[in-house]
Amino acid sequence: MVRLISVWGALAAALVSNLPLSVGQGNSNTHITPDTIPHQYIVTFPGAPGTPAGAAGAQTFYNQMAALGIPFTVVMNYTVIMNGMSISVDDSYSDTVNSLSGVTYAWQLSASSIDQSTFAAAGVLPRLPPKPMLAHNYTGVDHVHNQLGKTGANVKIGILDAGVDYTHPAFGNCYKTPGCRIQYGWDFIGDNGNSYGGFPDDNPIEVCTQHGTHVAGIVAGNDGHYKGVAPGATLGIYRVLNCRLLTYENFVIKAMEQSFIDGMDIITMSLGFPGKWSESGISVAASNLARLGVLMVAAAGNRGAEGMWAVDGPSISPHCVSVGSADFPIYYSQYMNVTSNENVAIRRTMNPINIETPTLNNVQIVRGFTVGSTTDDFGCAPLPDYTGKVVLLQIGGCMMDIKASNAQAAGAVQMVVYQTSDDTLYRPEYTNYLTVFPVVSIFKTDATYLINKIATTTVRISSKSDSIVFDAITPRAPSSFSSWGPGPTSEVKPDLLGPGVNIYAPYPTYAGYYGHMTGTSMSTPYVAGVAALAMENGKSNANNGTISAVVNTARPQMHPTVLRPYSVARQGAGIVNAFGATASQAIFNFTSVNGTFPDTDWRDFDVFFGFTNIGTTPIEMNITSVNTISSSGFDAQKYLVIPPRDNAKIPAIWFNKRQVTAAAGKLGVFNINLDHSSHVREDLFLYSAYLTLFPTAGVSMGFNYTLPILGFSYKSTQVPVLPPLASGLPCLVFNVQKQCLSTLNTFTPAIRAGVLFRLQHPARRLRVTLAKAATPTVDYGVIDENIIYFARNYMNAGSYNYTYGWGGDVFITPTQKIVAPEDDYVVKLNVYTYDIDLAPVTWTSIPLRWRLA
Repeated sequence: MVRLISVWGALAAALVSNLPLSVGQGNSNTHITPDTIPHQYIVTFPGAPGTPAGAAGAQTFYNQMAALGIPFTVVMNYTVIMNGMSISVDDSYSDTVNSLSGVTYAWQLSASSIDQSTFAAAGVLPRLPPKPMLAHNYTGVDHVHNQLGKTGANVKIGILDAGVDYTHPAFGNCYKTPGCRIQYGWDFIGDNGNSYGGFPDDNPIEVCTQHGTHVAGIVAGNDGHYKGVAPGATLGIYRVLNCRLLTYENFVIKAMEQSFIDGMDIITMSLGFPGKWSESGISVAASNLARLGVLMVAAAGNRGAEGMWAVDGPSISPHCVSVGSADFPIYYSQYMNVTSNENVAIRRTMNPINIETPTLNNVQIVRGFTVGSTTDDFGCAPLPDYTGKVVLLQIGGCMMDIKASNAQAAGAVQMVVYQTSDDTLYRPEYTNYLTVFPVVSIFKTDATYLINKIATTTVRISSKSDSIVFDAITPRAPSSFSSWGPGPTSEVKPDLLGPGVNIYAPYPTYAGYYGHMTGTSMSTPYVAGVAALAMENGKSNANNGTISAVVNTARPQMHPTVLRPYSVARQGAGIVNAFGATASQAIFNFTSVNGTFPDTDWRDFDVFFGFTNIGTTPIEMNITSVNTISSSGFDAQKYLVIPPRDNAKIPAIWFNKRQVTAAAGKLGVFNINLDHSSHVREDLFLYSAYLTLFPTAGVSMGFNYTLPILGFSYKSTQVPVLPPLASGLPCLVFNVQKQCLSTLNTFTPAIRAGVLFRLQHPARRLRVTLAKAATPTVDYGVIDENIIYFARNYMNAGSYNYTYGWGGDVFITPTQKIVAPEDDYVVKLNVYTYDIDLAPVTWTSIPLRWRLA
């Protein structure tokens, strides 16, 4: 995905801050995430989808809802990959719906949005030419195309995204006609669809965004010098993102069903839903597809700045390939030349899509100091006269629109905004489509060069729309934006990395034919294309075949100064190796090892591996192990730490054999013992390692086999799921004001109490109880018994805290709910991290005074 965010802008905070967490003691399966949509649910019923038993299960649900007089609206039916429906029902009925015998699961609906400009292109932008994909040389795709002759022919790839401009020459300027590579497609959401329904039709053309065409072009574009990863594949285009690049789980699941009906072998999703567990609706749908023989490839997400446990759903599913991003050694970038006294090329972003890119010829660039200052270069206050000049401004301090207004008023012709680091370079965007002042971004390193030159001489630049090749600043490293794993129960995620930085690929024709994008949105279709190459060469989705071929031939990347591979939680198995995935003949029974045993005293364990030789010749390989950087998501004071901290402690690994053989068509086996007792449990570190298998004869196959291992060295009961009390959270609040209270206050049904809290780690279950202030250790009753599958809070996704509101209801028995009598009480949060049968982390509020009026 391209810098995925939850919901959209300010609405995210509003939804989360007023989150109506379900109240009651029903068998609640509500999945609470940062992007939950009120009054919208996905429910499933007993019985297999598309069978008489499944239809009977749905009818039972209708009957039970009618008998109880609960009004609801069916938004979508699911009868292919799950037996259920998307419904609209008031949240006050959520407990009742969850407790129905005719409901197996109920998940509150989630939204997802791509953080990319959705403004219309500025007319028809100048046409940019096709260029070769630079990453192909490093991943081995060129070798697969040229030496093995594989292009993904006869493999069907379904793309769930924003549609595609099929008039583009990269897709043959055709749709569903004989010989056309796009033979399937559907638009489920339309330009303005919302969670209550879309405007479906069978024409998924992209008319208002660029994301879908770019993603499809990476998978399978074919236009002169430009070739996607699998240019011979057959495509199905399923539009699920509207013109705001917004979607909902119900649309995505419906598109998954259609993809299966159309016979897709692979489905790729460059979008995701933050904070999901593998038990979430979207993840269960992906798992069901995998069981039906479809390979699901999905973006891990762009939450690298959020620390650990930040991989999105459905890629969190153990049956889904979760793809992160890596920086590759070279890439295309638009640029500007310093033409005053030397010819230096400085990489820059494209202008916003709604702005025609100006051609600059020997124009002076100056630092954009505000009036009366020689240090303030943020451009957030009025600027002096810069008529006819380019102004160099620092990012931040105010909205980009304000900078543009000040620069334009000063007579400047363009802004160059520099970042505060050399992290990923993002195209600047305005919030108001009426702002059309030209602006590009550059790296901090390049800005420092310009600043030093400007201080001593007049500096002039030239710039146009073409691109040239630049060296990466952090080659082969996991991209800074790429989400860290692991999953909520330490699942090995992401599975691997693909090229995701400054990828040059097709744009819609109205947007210039070609352009750059960055994100796991780009790495995900790349890996899906590699899977298609492997499938054309005989790999099968059955028995783990394609997943193992893609994941277990990836190449772990080394940290350049620590001289160890990056943590498995950051890079999975490493960077995708297309030649290895296509040519491999060993298929492993599982692709990775989750070595977490959170509820035992075990510090070592055995793992038994098996692989099938699908080739026609015997395999004989040596086995070794490589330890990685160890990482922790918490600091020494038990606060969530971003970025995660590292240490040098490593697990010990013993092998029962150092060589393994397998005849053609036969099984090879070996086992290991891993001991992580070198880690002190209280330090809360994650250990990881790689097993590597390579030919005994010493002749390189062009790839090795790699099995990633990770696990937590501590128990689940040691996880600081709530921050230390010194943080001030959790705390008692007035449910509307959200300010922590420190004294006794009076609450009524009209003046509700609330608990403001933050989760530093995903939580399987939250239990809210009430006790009298005089006897706080003895529960008086239960406010909410089973709120399950919580996401941890993210700082940058509108969900920094959760708020739980209480209006006076309490269960004094499992079935008897009353309004609490007047008294002084405390509210207690009981948070279960992994296992709901173990003791929770418990927090008790300060006393509150409860009155009925």
